[in-house]
Amino acid sequence: IPGPSAPYICAIMEDRKGRLWFGSATGIEVFDPKTKKVKKYGMADGLRNEYISDFLEDSKGRFWVATRDGLHLFDAESERFKFFDEGLRDHTIHTLLEDQSGKIWMSTAKGVSMLVEKEQWIIRNFDQEDGLQSAAFNENAALKSRSGELLFGGPKGFNIIRSENLYQEGKIPQPKLIDFLLFNRSIGVGE
Repeated sequence: IPGPSAPYICAIMEDRKGRLWFGSATGIEVFDPKTKKVKKYGMADGLRNEYISDFLEDSKGRFWVATRDGLHLFDAESERFKFFDEGLRDHTIHTLLEDQSGKIWMSTAKGVSMLVEKEQWIIRNFDQEDGLQSAAFNENAALKSRSGELLFGGPKGFNIIRSENLYQEGKIPQPKLIDFLLFNRSIGVGE
């Protein structure tokens, strides 16, 4: 197997067709073992940045690429990359995971973002106010568990995300009154 020409490899993945994708600080190289050929991709092919931090082939067979300048979706027909940036809190994407319902999750330098496919793509961002261990996350520190939980690691520990437990649009949360204070004194029912 011919090795990638880049001296530093950041990400490696085998796709459904058996091709090996190598991400480096200088772009992407794809080795096809059937043809023994290597195809290179870079900024001329639509990548906004050639530092590749992660790959994800989702359940629909789409191929996602995380870079230091955003998320890219590979179009196999045109062999070009579509850039996703609208709504991302930070464009330095470290890792990519897909949850059980097909949402794409990204750890970034400023929290975790979720990409949802509706009539259009929607991005939702999460940070420390949502319970994350830190705003920052580490490269190559993500895992989807067998039970479907998403784990993202950072400098102060890791977060476990159970995406099915998150608030979903269209569902109205039911408020629950747990205490009532009057002049800093709890008032019971009927008082």
